[in-house]
Amino acid sequence: MISFVIKNANCFQEVNTPIITRENLKYSIEVLLNKDTAPSSFVIAQAHKLNKQLEKELPPEITLKDMGEIEIMSSALSQMTKSFLVGSLLAYFVLVVAFESFTSPFAIILSIPLAVIGSMWFLLFADMHRSAPAMMGLILVSGIIIRNALLLIDFAEVYLRENKDIKNALIEAVRVRTRPVLMTAFATIAGLIPIALQKAIGLERIAPLSMVAIGGLLVGTFLTLVYVPIFYFLFHKLKESLKL
Repeated sequence: MISFVIKNANCFQEVNTPIITRENLKYSIEVLLNKDTAPSSFVIAQAHKLNKQLEKELPPEITLKDMGEIEIMSSALSQMTKSFLVGSLLAYFVLVVAFESFTSPFAIILSIPLAVIGSMWFLLFADMHRSAPAMMGLILVSGIIIRNALLLIDFAEVYLRENKDIKNALIEAVRVRTRPVLMTAFATIAGLIPIALQKAIGLERIAPLSMVAIGGLLVGTFLTLVYVPIFYFLFHKLKESLKL
């Protein structure tokens, strides 16, 4: 259930509602809305459009506030976004310790936006809305994409220490690591397809998670094989120029 509370309403006598309550010593009128099959995010967006129209017509002493499922969903998405950012930051510092460098991990972390591109495309094509399962799928695919980029950069680092040629190191890294990277991505995608198609009984609610993960892996994996070596090359040249 989604509820919208009109607070500080002094003209409550004119409102056709059976119950008038007080909240924080102010009159409040609850407007309840039951959704049927529409996603909560879609209903919330439509409600916010109506709220903007009402705010123009209501007196200044009357305010509107989201409550119920809207409030819970907004809080959940905010917390998951913070968790995603904190996780990315912690992953960066772990990579800094592993590579003993502040520049090389940037090439790995920059693979996350590449996965986000594919995730948003597939979410749009599937006509699904932003939701908590979609954010969970974004966190899932970010971990896999970082691992794939780590395979490339780790091999390039080892080759670079032996041969001192950055271009050949990156070419060999892509040539050797492409197969295991693709195997990991496609195996994960194959397991998520039944959930994305809503063929897995009982798991229909997390279909956005699967769609986001599939899109992020499919697009992000191929972009990672192209752009992560380029990012690493640029950061390596920047590091050498700073030393000079």
